[in-house]
Amino acid sequence: MPNHATAPVRMGAFRLSAVAAALLSLAACSDISRLTGMELRPDGGQQAASQRPAPAAPARSRAETLYRDGLRHMEGSGVPVDMARAAELIGQSADLGHAESQYLLGTNAALRGALTRPPEAPALWLTRAALQGHARAQQRLGDAYASGAGVGRDLPWAALWYNRAAERGVPEAQLAFGRMLARGQGTARDPAEAYGWLGLAAAAGQAEAAAERSGLEGALDPAARRAADARVRAQRRAGSVGHPDRPLIRFAQSALRALQLGNEAPSGRATAATRQALAGFARAESLVPRDPWAPAIIARLRDRSRAALSGG
Repeated sequence: MPNHATAPVRMGAFRLSAVAAALLSLAACSDISRLTGMELRPDGGQQAASQRPAPAAPARSRAETLYRDGLRHMEGSGVPVDMARAAELIGQSADLGHAESQYLLGTNAALRGALTRPPEAPALWLTRAALQGHARAQQRLGDAYASGAGVGRDLPWAALWYNRAAERGVPEAQLAFGRMLARGQGTARDPAEAYGWLGLAAAAGQAEAAAERSGLEGALDPAARRAADARVRAQRRAGSVGHPDRPLIRFAQSALRALQLGNEAPSGRATAATRQALAGFARAESLVPRDPWAPAIIARLRDRSRAALSGG
């Protein structure tokens, strides 16, 4: 597979679609980390973080064709390498909502540089792909929030995106999320859950995961270790769920506990106690809790709990 991150750059023409123009209005935000729990939609609006906008059915075939044609020009497959043409085609595909095209624009500086449009932060493209369930985009978005690369450093939001990517089988995300659970960084400390995710990462070849996992064994009896492995494997097999998804619920439970607004152990299951605590938080913040998972409530909870969840 060619290295998309090192392809040469050649500038060329690119026509902005109406959708792209709407997206560009969001690129001026100086701290895109503050846009989520209300994440970007392809139409330039906002929505809850676990909802995943996909191309409308009539656009899917067109978006895939544009993407594949763009790759041919990017890789020189049957045609000369032409990054300007590749950027035009992949950019059009991304504007139609094609997640792999959005991921490429989020990870390939040369491709972004060949677009004749105002520059957009890589994390914006990664967010658009991640919202559609693109596992690698979710992992890279977790990396961005964990390091503060191009976004405000935000360990709780890094944990949420690592959790989503981990559930989709990305070993690097399983390792990163397992470490955060083990240390109580970005999420409530949970050695059993950490043990389970580190086990999946180790089985997938992440050498560091096995050492991290062995360090947790003394804190867990054999029955707890077996239960953790079974629980995490079941989550992985079950795949993603609708809104609110397990990672968003775990984030909310961890945040509420860190703020001493509830003592429920984070489980990723939306219990009555979780909903009541969220509604109480919303009222205290003068927000109308018609839906305790409303984006405005999650965004405020994220803001209030960031410092409390970033220790370890």
